[in-house]
Amino acid sequence: MVLTKKINFLVLCLTLSIVSFGQLKSKKFTINADVQNLELKKAYLYYWDDNQEYIDSTEIKNGKFSFSGTIQYPSPAEIVFKEDKSTTPLHFYIDSSNMEIMGNIDSFFNAKVIGSPTQEEFLALKQSNQSYEKIKKDIYFKGTGNQTISAEAVGRKIDSVQYMEDINSLQFIRLHPRSVVSLNKLDNMKKTVPVDTLLLAFNNLNPILQKSSVGYILKKELIALQKTAIGNIAPDFTARDTSGQAHSLKSYRGKYVLVDFWASWCMPCRAENPNVLKAYNAYKSKGFEVVGFSLDGANAVKNWKDAINQDHLIYPQLSDLQAGNSEIVSNYGVSSIPSNFLLDNKGKIIAKNLRGEELEAKLKEIFN
Repeated sequence: MVLTKKINFLVLCLTLSIVSFGQLKSKKFTINADVQNLELKKAYLYYWDDNQEYIDSTEIKNGKFSFSGTIQYPSPAEIVFKEDKSTTPLHFYIDSSNMEIMGNIDSFFNAKVIGSPTQEEFLALKQSNQSYEKIKKDIYFKGTGNQTISAEAVGRKIDSVQYMEDINSLQFIRLHPRSVVSLNKLDNMKKTVPVDTLLLAFNNLNPILQKSSVGYILKKELIALQKTAIGNIAPDFTARDTSGQAHSLKSYRGKYVLVDFWASWCMPCRAENPNVLKAYNAYKSKGFEVVGFSLDGANAVKNWKDAINQDHLIYPQLSDLQAGNSEIVSNYGVSSIPSNFLLDNKGKIIAKNLRGEELEAKLKEIFN
């Protein structure tokens, strides 16, 4: 085997569990798989341990293959067959134990994983949320193409179901403070659950999880999100435009400003740019400004400039060219893009992550 190392709408009764902690020692895991009708030659294992990615590969013989290694924490993982792009990977959790995987190549994504307590916890959470996921899909597909139902109405219905799903997930997290599944689920809930509720739940987690690399990064993001919550003054920053001229966010005080985080390589961002441009053209004469901030890096300056020209972005475009390492991005708690913040004329955040019709409706409410 070759192993390569890569780099307040909810109120909960959350009590902090105090335990001693220190540097965790790596523990061994083994995976033995037996997959029926598997005629490929090689299997690949991708997994994360303490915020570092690992890739392992092994030979397949008569549908059987195995992996072994060490981990500090139970790890999200997937097994992939690169020779067969049509086979959906198996996503599961690795534990420091002896695990078995059994299934058929035709339904490998649903193979049974035995010997991983963390996988059992993951499946328990997934099953408890299954009904909510089904309802959301039904609402979406019934609303798509139905001219009698607006996109906003569909969104509101989905949000109401998401609210119930979040309550259910937070209950799971409260009951499983030592589980990596709880930590990862909190990370996935940043856009749907108020940050104060997330911090309460985070503080209930086992301190070992809190002190892990993933926990450290998550807490840093949550604190940044708390600072950029609706009602707070947006953190000031200074960055340069494509010609090298410096602009400070504070210099736009007196106008309503949309701070729009995007990048040339982000297709959802590029798809949203026409909506932002339309809103800018409609309301710029009434005191509305857009400040684009790109997550392109220093090696992608040409791509950034080309994207600005291709998308006809005539409003200010800034960047520190630090990509995902940008302190400005970190201070705003931006973990995915597109992401935006609408500020009033005094610099106070009044809305976040407005898209398409939502942005248009909010600006119409403000200016009309």
